[in-house]
Amino acid sequence: MTERLAIYVDGFNLYHGLHDKWRCRYLWLDLGALGRSIRPRSKLVKIKYFTAPVLNEPNALSRQSGYQAALVAHNPGLIEVIQGRYQTKRKTCHACHRSWTEYEEKETDVNIAAHLVSDAAIGVSDAAIIISADSDLVPAVKAARAMNPSLFIAAAFPPWTSPGFPETFFIWDRPPRVGG
Repeated sequence: MTERLAIYVDGFNLYHGLHDKWRCRYLWLDLGALGRSIRPRSKLVKIKYFTAPVLNEPNALSRQSGYQAALVAHNPGLIEVIQGRYQTKRKTCHACHRSWTEYEEKETDVNIAAHLVSDAAIGVSDAAIIISADSDLVPAVKAARAMNPSLFIAAAFPPWTSPGFPETFFIWDRPPRVGG
């Protein structure tokens, strides 16, 4: 029987890792092709892409929406986009007392954790790859393994991120692109 593979992508983490290393070169990464290249003997059954809509930058939001639409169109039936949100946070410089607004992404880690554990419980796949370098996901990985001990779980780390997972591998030599 062919192994079923599900991929869980921290979109914010992936975007910034790719952008920090290669600028714009690989920002249109084809997640379906990436998933098939990670475990070529597996059948890719689901890609869950976790993100939050960009705030106060219409051009960036347009590019983000375009990428998500291309992912869905290029990988019919495989991609599910799960939206989080941004929260505003006021910051103040203690030296000059100037203040500004920053935006903090919320719900992505919790959404990834909830989907990973839920999918493990109902047997969505035989293998799960988490594309993120967020060590906050380690408890969810442990819970998913407790729910489904035969589930293979590993993490693929975007470039320029610091890993905290026990099973790791890197996949970033030549990432495939959407449409290319």
